[in-house]
Parts: sequence; structure tokens; C-alpha cells
Amino acid sequence: MARRERGFTMIEMAVVTSILALTIPGLYLFARTLDDHHQIGLWHLEVADGVRTAGEELRADARAARLLPGEDIRFQRPGPCSPISYVVAPGGALVRGAPPGCEPPRALATHVVSARRVAAGVELGFQLELRPGAEQRRTVFLPVGE
Repeated sequence: MARRERGFTMIEMAVVTSILALTIPGLYLFARTLDDHHQIGLWHLEVADGVRTAGEELRADARAARLLPGEDIRFQRPGPCSPISYVVAPGGALVRGAPPGCEPPRALATHVVSARRVAAGVELGFQLELRPGAEQRRTVFLPVGE
């Protein structure tokens, strides 16, 4: 008895193609969502580390110096290496700087888009752009004694 080999019919091929056409975009969206959550998780760790570092520096400067009036974040301390300022540099780094010839500027946090004085402290704004049209924003308040 001869055995007859049978291939796929056009209907079977159409069904498989339809299933793949529905499954592949779903898998792509699932993978993109996982990647987004991974990036957001890493960004949260960077923000937490930056907030901790900036908070420690601000508290140390507030203990040793006087916060100057105005919208900028500046501390006046005795001696020639004053004022100490906190600014957002191009590229999104919060930088603590002193006048030239004193200590070198130090980057304290990344992904920073704003740093401003508020009533009893400093407010830092952080932003992560995942892709065009999808971003994450966080605002953190750091108390600074006056």
C-alpha cells in the first residue's frame, strides 16, 4: 500500500497566516511594554540616587551658609569661595558650582529639567523620554532650612 504525502491546503495556510498576523503585533507591544517598564525602573533608581545626593549637598550647604534671596538656588558663605550655586546644565545634570579657582563643579543628579526655589526648600523636576510622545515626569521637593 502506497502512502500518500499531503501538504498544506490554502485554507490551512490562510488560518496560520491570520494567527501570526494577530500574534506578532501583540508580542511586539508586550516586548515594548516590558522594555518601557525596565527603563522606567532604572530611571526611578537614578532619580532616587540623585535626590539623595542633591539633598545631602543642599543640607550641608544650608548648615554652613545662608540661602540667598531670589529664585536661584544660591548659598552665601564666609570666605572667597562664595556663592555656591545649583544650576541645571545642558544635558539635564544638576550641578553644584563655586566661583572659579575654588572647588570644581560637581554633577549631583541626571535627567533634571528644572531646579527652583519654593517656600521652604527646593523643587527638582525630572524627566525621562522613552520615545517621541511617551515620557515620564517626576517632581521632588527637598526641604532646605533658611
